[in-house]
Amino acid sequence: MYIYDRFFLQKDNFLRENLDKNTVLHKMKNYFNLLLVLTNRKIKKAGLHPGLGYLLGLAAFILLAEYLFQKTSFAKYLVILSCLSFQFQLSEKNRTDFLQSTFGDKTKNKIRILENLMVSIP
Repeated sequence: MYIYDRFFLQKDNFLRENLDKNTVLHKMKNYFNLLLVLTNRKIKKAGLHPGLGYLLGLAAFILLAEYLFQKTSFAKYLVILSCLSFQFQLSEKNRTDFLQSTFGDKTKNKIRILENLMVSIP
């Protein structure tokens, strides 16, 4: 058995052991699964298959970004502004209070960091 096979087996065992318990990883996994289900429901409500909805959303994002960068010289500022706008939507008070009461302070902070990274990476 190669060294990297052992590494991945150890990693899988670690994740399996820790996700089976009521740990921070387990709570965060359940939360993001819930967000995925809710997003899929919104896409289905719009009359699309979720896979097609994600594909169309990605294509629209890429095409709009290309169009903005070709037509305007301040497109990078618009991208930053849209990123900040999404982050402000994620940090509304009701949502933050829900995360605080459900997961506690430490897990809430980890969830918020992951969400902010997901929004700001594109």
